[in-house]
Amino acid sequence: MSDAILLLQSQAQTSDIKLDEEGKSTFTIRATARLTGVSAESISKAFTSVNQKPSKLAETLMEQGFESVNLEKWKTDGIPDIAVYHIVYYYAHDAGRYCTEQAKLMAKAFGAMGVRVFSQKALGYTSDKDAIASQSSLTVKLASCEEARTAIASEITIHEKAIEKLRKQYEDIELEIADAYIELYEPIRAKLEYYQEKRIDAMGRGMNPSKSSNEVEIKYPKILPESLPTTEQIVVDNNPLIVVLTKYVKEELPKLAAEQAGNLFIGKSNIITEDSFPERSLSDYLKEKLGLAFNQQQGEIIQALNKLGFSYSKIASNARFTKNI
Repeated sequence: MSDAILLLQSQAQTSDIKLDEEGKSTFTIRATARLTGVSAESISKAFTSVNQKPSKLAETLMEQGFESVNLEKWKTDGIPDIAVYHIVYYYAHDAGRYCTEQAKLMAKAFGAMGVRVFSQKALGYTSDKDAIASQSSLTVKLASCEEARTAIASEITIHEKAIEKLRKQYEDIELEIADAYIELYEPIRAKLEYYQEKRIDAMGRGMNPSKSSNEVEIKYPKILPESLPTTEQIVVDNNPLIVVLTKYVKEELPKLAAEQAGNLFIGKSNIITEDSFPERSLSDYLKEKLGLAFNQQQGEIIQALNKLGFSYSKIASNARFTKNI
């Protein structure tokens, strides 16, 4: 921190930093350039043609509330100390390949105290002695805290925008992953449906799988036509898995959804409704009822639930079944 004060004192000796009666400081472009470690021409150029085609530095300053008309005046009237901090921060973190070590050191030194406090110390600023005598230590501390709050708020704004940008990129990537999964598995799902339907059709006709393709034996039940079982009944009667899945969808799922209703502490990936439920919930149910792990018969489970009106999707580690609309 002492190095920052020495640098500001050297600028003050050349009249590149000025303090007014209220303790507010202004910096010439040359002084600002020395703080940031870039050329004065680079900073001056950034304040030119702001209204037509603003530079990235100019856009950063305008985002902090500075008006474009003022940026033009700074080349002659001097740059306010608050704006100098944002310029130093820009060349420390946001200027890309133009970032400098000098700017990083200054940004770290100024920190939450702000450029104004450092410049006041460097130039030995004191207000009217009688006024200072009447001020309590609490008032002085409050002023310092206000400066710190302003600087911190500015840094928070900068980082919030960066976080929002990253969040948008993350959401876009998630959508791309979902589209890729759909494109990858849709043909497989269609084939599974086709062969499953053929299997069900064969079971419905009473085909004997032990016969060769040339010796197919068709057996029809010797019962009245109106009492013939449906295809779905045949599948259910011969497959306990489908019995359990049907019971889960029609009985267990509404019960679980009702238990969760109004619970604000349920994680998004664990939410259960009558229209959507996580793979984990079904997996626990199957293990309890059949001693069956989900991945042992994943394809058959997904196919069966599809016929019960639910589609399967998996994004990253979040796998869910969602009711078809």
